[in-house]
Amino acid sequence: MRIMKELKNVINFFELQMDPLFPVDYREYEQMLSDSDIYHFHNVLEIGLCLSGNGIFHVEDRDYRFNAGDVSFVLKGEPHVAQSPDDSPSQWVYIGVDVERLFSSIDISLDPHISRLFYFNSSVPNIISRKEYGDVSELMKMIVEEMQRQKQDYQAVVKSLLWVLFLKIARINAEKDGREIKEGSDKQYQMIAPALTHICHNYGEEITIEQLASLCFLSPTHFRRVFREVMNLTPYEYLSQIRIRMAAVMLKSTELPVMQIVFQTGHNSATSFDRNFKKLYHMTPSEYRRRAQFKMDVFGRESVQ
Repeated sequence: MRIMKELKNVINFFELQMDPLFPVDYREYEQMLSDSDIYHFHNVLEIGLCLSGNGIFHVEDRDYRFNAGDVSFVLKGEPHVAQSPDDSPSQWVYIGVDVERLFSSIDISLDPHISRLFYFNSSVPNIISRKEYGDVSELMKMIVEEMQRQKQDYQAVVKSLLWVLFLKIARINAEKDGREIKEGSDKQYQMIAPALTHICHNYGEEITIEQLASLCFLSPTHFRRVFREVMNLTPYEYLSQIRIRMAAVMLKSTELPVMQIVFQTGHNSATSFDRNFKKLYHMTPSEYRRRAQFKMDVFGRESVQ
């Protein structure tokens, strides 16, 4: 069987409507191949628990195998799709979380490890293996049980468990990142957060340093310095990476011509696009698209779309 059934010309946006008093969404889902060939993204953080089955989870240009008990962790705005064979669908429960609203009374920046989770440079894998991190899987099971039974004060319990879950995942992120967090970098993260959000939502549009600096109430010079210290990239390098990563998703999941993808992802010329793409992926966009035609099915066999 083929994991990627066919290519489409769209990446869907699925907005989750959240209760303003308790912005946590709960959904059960049977994951098959026939209805999961289109990438999509959400307006909130999405955490999933695979109850049974297995398959492939695609997030941007990354592919992960998943099995029962594994936890998915997908940031808002990250294009993704999970796929399982039609004759052996996987069962999932998904928790959508509007982090900023749910924890509005808590200054998330007080814990720099947690604040780093919610940006696109996070080192945490999008699939957290039950075999490697069983405590994360058990926490998700407790959250799911609370959401299902809705006993007295379940909302307070879910909120507390989510915070513990974030701490656990933040620990994984810190272990995989390997970079020492400098004193004061948590506050610096919050200083540039509006710029990071704007880039992720508007990468296809023209974006200037002056515009980003203004969103953060900083001078362009100060903004460049803080951004480089926090992200280890210049604002332009970060914007370029986001644009290239989104282009890789479109190359992999759509039949759009390369030139159309170039302009839809905010690039001004095919030459600069090719140069930046090679720098990140060490191959041309056309080579990347050809290689993306080869997928691994859930039983480990290579197949051609």
